[in-house]
Amino acid sequence: MHYSLPAYHKEDLPSFGDPQLLFTNYCDEQYQKHPRTTHSHHGMVEIVYIIRGEGLYEINGISYPVMAGDLVIYNSDAVHNECLKTPPPPVYGLEIGQIQRRGLPFCHFLPAGSSPVIHTGELENEFRRLFQMIYRQSSTQTPEAAMICQSLLDALLRMIDKLIEGSLSAAAAVPEDSKALTLGRQLQIYVDEHALEDLSIQDISEHFEISPTYTSRVFKRATGMSLIQYIIQRRIGEAQTLLLITDLPISEVAQKVGYDNLSHFVKMFSQNVGLSPGKYRKQSGLAKK
Repeated sequence: MHYSLPAYHKEDLPSFGDPQLLFTNYCDEQYQKHPRTTHSHHGMVEIVYIIRGEGLYEINGISYPVMAGDLVIYNSDAVHNECLKTPPPPVYGLEIGQIQRRGLPFCHFLPAGSSPVIHTGELENEFRRLFQMIYRQSSTQTPEAAMICQSLLDALLRMIDKLIEGSLSAAAAVPEDSKALTLGRQLQIYVDEHALEDLSIQDISEHFEISPTYTSRVFKRATGMSLIQYIIQRRIGEAQTLLLITDLPISEVAQKVGYDNLSHFVKMFSQNVGLSPGKYRKQSGLAKK
């Protein structure tokens, strides 16, 4: 069958600013034996493609089931756990900077009210091939490959944009800012914003004008873990990100995530990830692009 392409004007198409592909990764079951703890990415959008299997992702305090062919999209600063099920599904991942969609904050690809999990449906094979091509091209580390990746990224974003439009029109979710947030969710948001600072239960209690005991009880009921455990996971998650995408010395990584004592940082990291920070960086396979 023969098709002619319709004429179009680029200015009539959705604009995404000047998106830049920063990092690509492939995480198989072996890599994910060492979990990513709760973390966020500032100034970039992360897009994950579930290759096979199924899992459960926690994003901004809400759990979302995922399965093969699904896309998971994190706006800048979205706090997330990558998978709550064992074994986790293998995934392709892209981290993209400089996205600017009309009417949305910088580095936000999802409009308010849309689910971060998008089903690709009958387009599953097309999306899988796009992610495969981008990852394989990026692994060659050549300027020509980088240009190819940028072109493929443009195609990918436009295909995802069509899926988002369809999911919003099919079932409009309620934007979080229009809901009456529970106290537990308010506590979690506050801790997410201050987790890398010198934060105590007393500080949080005074901010919300409630007792420390009640703060601890409500927070654990909302998140499933103690306040101290949650802060540790947030800090270790941010440390993992810095170890993966920067060349910062481990001592500086520790300071950036709130640990002045390097030995204590190494101990906490090893307990939560199963590897020392140095071994995690070495074995990750996600070298800086």
